[in-house]
Parts: sequence; structure tokens; C-alpha cells
Amino acid sequence: MNAPSVPNASLTYEDVRSSGRVTARAEPRTAGAPSDPADYVTIDEAAPRLALTPLALRARCRRAARRDGRIVAAHLGGGVVAYKFGRSWRVRFAASPT
Repeated sequence: MNAPSVPNASLTYEDVRSSGRVTARAEPRTAGAPSDPADYVTIDEAAPRLALTPLALRARCRRAARRDGRIVAAHLGGGVVAYKFGRSWRVRFAASPT
């Protein structure tokens, strides 16, 4: 006696994946997206400039954190933005007009 037929049992991964159409997966860079890591300072270096303790600055970054695609940023006001790189925060200060 033959086993009952299952509609998709014989299909492989190649048979059921996308239709073959190739699409670009690159995400557009948003305004304020992180650029050069040399532009950033650590939380320990940024805290005295903001008159905060490192612990308080980390907490403030956690509370203000917003995700935009793959970027996690905390806008702290006055042009100061903290970005999360992995498990650590880095802070970028606005460029002063010259």
C-alpha cells in the first residue's frame, strides 16, 4: 500500500526559496548615521564634558535609545548623540561652528 501523498514533502530548499529575483539589501544611510569611529568618545571621556557621572550618562543613553533599522542612537540634546556599537556606547558631539 502506498503512503499518502504530502503536497510539499519532496520539495527542497532550492525549490521553495524566492523566485530567483535578486534585490539589493543595502539599507540607505539615514541623516545622523554613524560615520567614522574616530569622531566618537567613550562614555568615560564624555561624562565630564556633560557634567555627568559615567553611570548617569549610560542610564540616560538607555532611556533615550531609539532604533532606526540597524542603528541604535540616543539623541541627548544640544547636538550630542550617543550610538551603540555592540555592547558599548560611543558619544559624538556636534561640530562647533568656526
